[in-house]
Amino acid sequence: AFDSANYGSAAYCYNALLELFPKDPAYHYYLGLSLILGNSDPARGIELLKFPAVREFYPDALYWQGEGYRYLYRFDEAQSVYTSCLSEKQIPSAVKKNAQLARAWADSARKAIQNPVHVTVYKEVFLGAGPPWPPYISVTGDTFVLMTLPESLLQRYSLREIPPLWIVPLHPPDGSRLVFSASGRWPRKYEKWENVFHQTTGWSDFRPVTDDKSPVPEFSSAFFLPRDSGWYVSTPAMGTGQHDIVISLRKNGRYHTEVLAFPLNSPADEVAFYPEQEKNLAILLSNRRAGGRFLTAYEIAWPAMEAEVLTKQNDPVTLSFFPARASYNADAVANGSAKESNRQPGRAENGKNRTQFAPPPVVMTGEDQSGYLTLLNEALRLQLKSDSIMRVAEEQKQHLTEVKDPAERVRRSREISLLFSKSDSLQNLANMRYSLAREMEMKYLQKEIPRYRPPAKESGRNATALPPAREPLSSSKKDAEKIVVTEKKQEPAPMEDLAHVPSNKAIDAGDVFEIRPDSPYSASSPIPLDTGFPEGVLYRIQIGAFSKPVKPEMFRGLYPVIGERSAESGIIRYYAGMFRSISTAEKALKKVKEYGFSEAFIVSWFQGKRISLIRARELEQMMQNP
Repeated sequence: AFDSANYGSAAYCYNALLELFPKDPAYHYYLGLSLILGNSDPARGIELLKFPAVREFYPDALYWQGEGYRYLYRFDEAQSVYTSCLSEKQIPSAVKKNAQLARAWADSARKAIQNPVHVTVYKEVFLGAGPPWPPYISVTGDTFVLMTLPESLLQRYSLREIPPLWIVPLHPPDGSRLVFSASGRWPRKYEKWENVFHQTTGWSDFRPVTDDKSPVPEFSSAFFLPRDSGWYVSTPAMGTGQHDIVISLRKNGRYHTEVLAFPLNSPADEVAFYPEQEKNLAILLSNRRAGGRFLTAYEIAWPAMEAEVLTKQNDPVTLSFFPARASYNADAVANGSAKESNRQPGRAENGKNRTQFAPPPVVMTGEDQSGYLTLLNEALRLQLKSDSIMRVAEEQKQHLTEVKDPAERVRRSREISLLFSKSDSLQNLANMRYSLAREMEMKYLQKEIPRYRPPAKESGRNATALPPAREPLSSSKKDAEKIVVTEKKQEPAPMEDLAHVPSNKAIDAGDVFEIRPDSPYSASSPIPLDTGFPEGVLYRIQIGAFSKPVKPEMFRGLYPVIGERSAESGIIRYYAGMFRSISTAEKALKKVKEYGFSEAFIVSWFQGKRISLIRARELEQMMQNP
């Protein structure tokens, strides 16, 4: 058990043997090492190694006493023991070399404790029995993707024993690389220490970021600032003391500990760092409190200074109004319920108060709850994969200008376009699962959702707001296929006019969709962006997503086409048509796919908020049958 690093079992066996043979120095020595290396009781391990006969047979026992003091964060005593090791003649030179490195590290840590870091609680999320990573997303808004290292990389760095790792994509200001965090193991003899990696582009340039010339403590995860100017490391394996966080600076090619002070206690911890570059803050995420049932985010000021207060994030939205790539609702998954106020007061366009109704809480039990959570987990997995592909496409897009060969640039452009299409396809699959979960949720509503009634139109003013009816469209087979549905025998306004309408006062143009022989858009009449949403239920057909505005003729004869820019990612999603009926939207979707846009799908909104198709159908029926 001791040779296989199973120090808990080894300590149990050696303790039993020590009770039978209380004066045997071997059992004192190996029990002391097991308690120190296993970090179960370093204080008792130190006392066992002080047994008089131990040092006679095991000269390195003095060095391990220093390690025990270091694990307890008693750095003054550790330094004294390491100094004694250097003066002892019978101690091997290899042990003295380790003692010299450990003494330097302990001295740096001792000085750092004198200036502890300022820590405040930022946000806390209940974990429940679910996985820890989705709540990380609800706190940071970032994505955590589960991937397996390539076989060639495992062989290259002798990492066959490391399981699939969590890859945390972080974007420094220069946008040049990703930072990865994995829970590894200590290397065997003559092996390099491999635990934290980073790369620039692709797996081929994968390399470790550890410094072979510096002592390496038991790191579990790290965040590296640009050009390795600073790094943050959690060291839960180093003891159960009061200082578990190392914040170091790289000076003259070497790392120097600046701060080692954090008031947490636990031998088991999962952490990740979320940088706040502008305010020079890092947010540490820890699941130590209450046996790992709570996720707590802490503000850490770095360098040591008074911590600034970050803007608190809003509570995640409920499933009923789950938008694309929204924050994950940890409470809804953990408790099977969505927490949201029943009424949200707003302000109407005419200045009068209005009230928007949110769905009541959901209560589920038994198999239904299990299926409900399974759907949400599958949807989240697909959404995270979609987000990751989108980020890869964005990064490749940024480096596209560096490619000099025109043929290679065209090839990479096609690959990037495929990545964007794949991302939206996965997002569509995630939305379908959200819709199914919403369908299950509807069965457990505790009270009826208030039915939405569209506001009555004023005959005088609204009649003059719309343009006069146009001539009937040709039905000849030579013309392009068209679907035009009108409301109350009134033709819709041209979509070009919508580009000049403020987003909070979008014109209700009814149901309109056409496939024209030529593109209706040009350089002088580009595709409109961010035209806003009319009130009520609205369906559109998503036909693409790009990082920059596309050429006007990109979507050929589809009309109308509008773009919507995401405030978070900057991605522009393009939609064809505008429909008030799901049946009309489905007919148009079939035409769009036959026209060559096979990845197109329907999306829906209510009162300007993106909702699931199941929810949109229900609201549409309520409006038709008040």
